[in-house]
Amino acid sequence: LDRVQKQAWFHKYPRGWPFLLFVIASITTAVSVMAIERADRQTRQVELDRNLTEVASALQRRATENIALLRAGAALFATQEQVSADQFRAFAEDLQGKGDLYGSLGMGWAPLVPADRLSNLELSIQRTERPDFLVRPRPEAAQRHLAPIVYLEPGVGVNRAAVGYDMFSESIRRTAMERAMKLGKPVASGKVHLVQDVHEKKPTPGFLIYMPVIAPRSGGLVKGFVFSPFRAETFLESASELYRNNNIDLGVYDGRVSPETLLAERRTEGSSGPTMERRIDLGSHTWVVVISDRKSGMLSTASRITLFFGALASLMVMAIGRLITRRAAEDRMVLEWLQSQAAIRNSLTRELNHRVKNTLANVLSIAALTRRRASDIDDFTDSLTARI
Repeated sequence: LDRVQKQAWFHKYPRGWPFLLFVIASITTAVSVMAIERADRQTRQVELDRNLTEVASALQRRATENIALLRAGAALFATQEQVSADQFRAFAEDLQGKGDLYGSLGMGWAPLVPADRLSNLELSIQRTERPDFLVRPRPEAAQRHLAPIVYLEPGVGVNRAAVGYDMFSESIRRTAMERAMKLGKPVASGKVHLVQDVHEKKPTPGFLIYMPVIAPRSGGLVKGFVFSPFRAETFLESASELYRNNNIDLGVYDGRVSPETLLAERRTEGSSGPTMERRIDLGSHTWVVVISDRKSGMLSTASRITLFFGALASLMVMAIGRLITRRAAEDRMVLEWLQSQAAIRNSLTRELNHRVKNTLANVLSIAALTRRRASDIDDFTDSLTARI
């Protein structure tokens, strides 16, 4: 009975207490999951920064490797007065093999020609190299210089279509070449559509790296440019061989992050995670690398396990609380029944005491009346017995 009295507070809220226990256990589980997710986000942020560093280093390494080849090509044209197509072809094959080394489409040569000497250049090449060589587009009246593609190795496939194209006629290429002349070092262009892909319905974004060729003992006079064209997607795929994690979303942008400046991207399956971006210098030109990791679900594995067992524990706590309150309610009902039975027993006892007293009073009254009329003890006994 003492235990039942101590548990009497359960009866006020027989369903509320189990629900309160469930809410407390659920809040504890939710806080645990939030803490796990926060730690997981911090870990992934550190991992994402490491991946971004690897990707940026891979892109810069590929660019540096191609620039090293362009420097070698620039040395060839700087040390020789005239380089024939066969010489350049053999030189390019020694350096680049089939031409797809380090993600480029090959190596080319574009002399810097004054507009008034264009006819002499075309005639010279037509007589010695290609009878069908013509520069396109034709220079405008105000144009002072041209940079037509004379050699581009390997000279097969789409590269043949680029020979003769005046790169000075296009503003982005011209800006890169003028900057290369000013700095005297390799410079990458902005986003362009390569001449090789001009017949494609949806040209792939590309870029070029120009290495100025400065003639010796000329006071810094630029003879032309050794260059390499790149499809941005091919260049990115080549760089992906240098970093480990491929389970990330990766986007490379020209100068700023915008759909118009997107050069190449790689997408993976899964829900999007945190994003990080970094500006890198590639051939004296700024690229923006944006990466974001992917995860298989909304919660990490540890969070899902914690959530599952936390929900299970919450339900168990609620069930145990319900059993306790139910037992307390049953004990309370037993107590109330016992109290009712005790009240009835007390009433019956009081009534019995009253009736016994009345009976004894009657006996005493009979005995008294019998004594008055009795003459001896035998007469008293017989009369008392008969009256009772």
